[in-house]
Amino acid sequence: MANATLAQRVVCASGMIALLLLGLDQLRPPSCPSNPGLQDFSCERAMVHLRAIASVKHPSNSRANVAVRDYLLGQMRELGLEPRVLPVRTPEYGRLLTLDNLIARLPGKTKGPAVMLCCHYDSIFYGPGAGDDGAAVAALMETMRALKAGPPLRNDVYLLVTDGEELGMLGAQWLVTRPDLLPDVGVVLNFDARGTSGPSILFETSTGNSELVRQFAQTAPDPIGTSLGYDVYKKMPNNTDFTYFRRAGMRGLNFAFIGDYIYYHTPQDTIEHLDHRTLYHTGAYALSLARHFGNEDLQPLAAQPHADAVFFNPVRGVMVVYASKWNWPIAAIVVIATIAMLIWSLVRRRVRILGLLAALACMVLAVNGAAAADYGVWALARVAMRHGWMRSFQGFYLRPSPTAGGVTVLVIVYSLVAILISLLLCWVFARFTRLAEFAMVAAIVWAAAAVATAIWLPGGSYLPAWPALFALGGMLITSAATRAAGWLRVVAVLVCSAPVLLIVPPSAVLFFTALTVDKAFIVAPLIVLAVWLLYTCGCIPLLIAAPSPPTTAKHA
Repeated sequence: MANATLAQRVVCASGMIALLLLGLDQLRPPSCPSNPGLQDFSCERAMVHLRAIASVKHPSNSRANVAVRDYLLGQMRELGLEPRVLPVRTPEYGRLLTLDNLIARLPGKTKGPAVMLCCHYDSIFYGPGAGDDGAAVAALMETMRALKAGPPLRNDVYLLVTDGEELGMLGAQWLVTRPDLLPDVGVVLNFDARGTSGPSILFETSTGNSELVRQFAQTAPDPIGTSLGYDVYKKMPNNTDFTYFRRAGMRGLNFAFIGDYIYYHTPQDTIEHLDHRTLYHTGAYALSLARHFGNEDLQPLAAQPHADAVFFNPVRGVMVVYASKWNWPIAAIVVIATIAMLIWSLVRRRVRILGLLAALACMVLAVNGAAAADYGVWALARVAMRHGWMRSFQGFYLRPSPTAGGVTVLVIVYSLVAILISLLLCWVFARFTRLAEFAMVAAIVWAAAAVATAIWLPGGSYLPAWPALFALGGMLITSAATRAAGWLRVVAVLVCSAPVLLIVPPSAVLFFTALTVDKAFIVAPLIVLAVWLLYTCGCIPLLIAAPSPPTTAKHA
């Protein structure tokens, strides 16, 4: 491979940074519109509801929750929705609890399966629940108003606001045992939260979700979701109201935002900590999807069997969706291409068996070292908190403005530590290991991950498969490039590294957030493996190559 010029290295580094930022931009919720019309979602109108709902804590069976219930009933009546109270009397926690689910119908033009928007209005015992789940309640109330202001829809739209969700989804559990109280539901759209900021993410669906997800991707503004989250969530003990609707055979989608999770289920889950953009994204989803499914014939959607889909976001506003049946063909292509590249590299003597083993040992050390180091960072942070140097997790957040979503300092530190350890070990092993051997080992490991996820996490198969496939193209281009194709090589390497930089970093940030700071060191191996795959793409070999000397013209 010809050495890169300084200009080519600068362009390559700038392109990598641009791709990284482009991928992370999808985690920023859209801004509230400045002058919404009567048929549009309005953050200001939704905030009126939120202030009435989440100013004080209002757990189930409390006077404050009764006041919230009465407020919602009054607002529904003002919209002409004729709400009903579905009372629940259940012996739980050693006493008889009184819960009140609320349901209201916006009539459509025809009879048939309905759209049901769901959320819960009770909070925890020690917090007002502005994010969980006041934002969803306010957003859905404003959604019903906007729907009422527009032309009539084909199907009925129901607003179901449950009680007792924080006590174990008691309201939803009771409802699914009384199907006579629920309408014929074609699609359930449930909205919940595990924080106070960030985009609203599609993280759970009913089985056979391919058609639902496709329609979501085509309809919702700034759609964001991951089928990996869907697969992981199925294996976790966590539940929401949607869990019981799904178990009852209803088809639908479940959304939540998880940014600033430090406020989740705490007294700090307040209106002041809620990002207005998150509120808007929740409402924009609800309104667009209610209008879409409200005008669709939902009978075929409920009757026809569908496969599960693989879905993810490469960039903001774009969602890739394809049937999971393609997982194995894609994984097979990755494996065949990796084997072909390995054979070609061995034949051309670009890699050696001992060099590959040394590179593999380096990778194992990097993965384990990064995880151990990141755990050490967390342990030091806990010591700092215990000694009063840092009073709460709020100290781990950088906030450019009071309303901006926080970016944890630990996420940045964890990532940098993992990257530095990986590069340092590669530098040490570079004395007896070639760059091509680092690249080949990374390709083999990612190909193995593509097969493993196709077996055990089919919804997450995209995460290793597409970056690995493109990276192999970068490895081939880098191996065959000549000086005459220098700039073409830079462009090709950036194109081949795009899936790594667009898909992996946002996924890592979501994993960091979902795992919380005390378990986020588990994500360190993913960061390390992503760095190694940049060797395969050709980015790192191009960046560290010595600049070519300037050419001089020969005189006759």
